[in-house]
Amino acid sequence: MNKKDFTHHFGEAERLLDQAESPNTPESARAEIVDKANVHAQLATAAAVALRAGL
Repeated sequence: MNKKDFTHHFGEAERLLDQAESPNTPESARAEIVDKANVHAQLATAAAVALRAGL
């Protein structure tokens, strides 16, 4: 993992959370969107840990 991975996954998590909070997003789709955002947040965290460890 590298800085590009971190930037991508962090940005994607942020975008998905914004989408979930949008009034145009159906209530039925919000949980799935938040789940996807959580996956990207976890990947961003893993990338940050790898960067910090110098991997």
